Amino acid sequence: MIRTLFVGLILVIMSASSFSQSNSFTGTFANYSMSLQLKPMGNEYHGMLTAMGSSFALKGKVQNNQLTGTLYGLNGPVAFTAGFSNGMLALSSGGYTENLVLISLNTTCSKWILLRT
Repeated sequence: MIRTLFVGLILVIMSASSFSQSNSFTGTFANYSMSLQLKPMGNEYHGMLTAMGSSFALKGKVQNNQLTGTLYGLNGPVAFTAGFSNGMLALSSGGYTENLVLISLNTTCSKWILLRT
């Protein structure tokens, strides 16, 4: 019984540490005002950003550990960059930066839009 609990505890610690050490841009990120779901699509990342009651599509590529790309907003396409560190995603665009926490590695989204250039 004690051995089973010990092995279970080790597995929980290992999975928690691998979750927090992930450097992937894949998953669901959120803060108090927005959420972002990202997933790999070929050699790009595609996603949906939900903020202020609206949803916006985005796509980007990883270069030098930064995700750079385009956010398709109400006033047309806008460039963005994002960096991932310690379970946090810093999303920057138009002189503003939002810090979002990785809340799930699940990338299931009913609103995925295939973006073509």
